[in-house]
Amino acid sequence: MKKITLYKIFYIAAIMLAAAFCVLVAVDSFRYTNSLNSAPFYVFVLARAIVFLTPALIAFIVGKILHKKSK
Repeated sequence: MKKITLYKIFYIAAIMLAAAFCVLVAVDSFRYTNSLNSAPFYVFVLARAIVFLTPALIAFIVGKILHKKSK
């Protein structure tokens, strides 16, 4: 059985978080209506970016650091 290295787990986590961001922004765009929401749509996108893309960036950076140290 192949040994999975730790940096690959961080890369996979970053990809999954970025994919979740894309899917949830698409769902928000279908559910968004101007008459029901007082905030503009970019506020929802910004909130999703803070929740999903910030940890994805951190996971990617940690994975990159671990990848360099494993070489």
